[in-house]
Amino acid sequence: MTKYKKLITYSSRTNDMIIALQNELGYDTHTQVFIRGVEELYKNTFKYGKDPIMGIGSPKTTDVIIENAATIKAKQKKARVLAEAELKLIPKRTMCLVNLGGTITRNEDGTEMCNYKTHDVLKSEDQTLPLIQVGEYLLENQYIPSKEAVLKKRPKLI
Repeated sequence: MTKYKKLITYSSRTNDMIIALQNELGYDTHTQVFIRGVEELYKNTFKYGKDPIMGIGSPKTTDVIIENAATIKAKQKKARVLAEAELKLIPKRTMCLVNLGGTITRNEDGTEMCNYKTHDVLKSEDQTLPLIQVGEYLLENQYIPSKEAVLKKRPKLI
């Protein structure tokens, strides 16, 4: 490591601050305080991937680095949100297809719809609702007044 000697001039107030920092931090020399001060100032001045010593960080390069990092982070978040939404739909698809005996269609806007039938003692009716709204309550209300009563009056449904 190359060592440099420079003559610097500073006021008595600056000298008092250096001595106070020496006492507080336990440094033996003014040089230690000076080096630490320069390091802290450098760290606070060159943020967000800028480092002139390493050749990184012309303002244009830094902006590109920041923009790319933000784009990657946004894409990761979007992928995570989509994956979480997809996981929530899996049990709803099963409920629609298996438990309700329905089918799933997709609207032009991409919304998945559950098409199933509700039954009462006289007739059956087609029902359609967004897949996201499918829940246990539909199983209880698919047969009115009850599954046993409907199947007793309409044994062909079995």
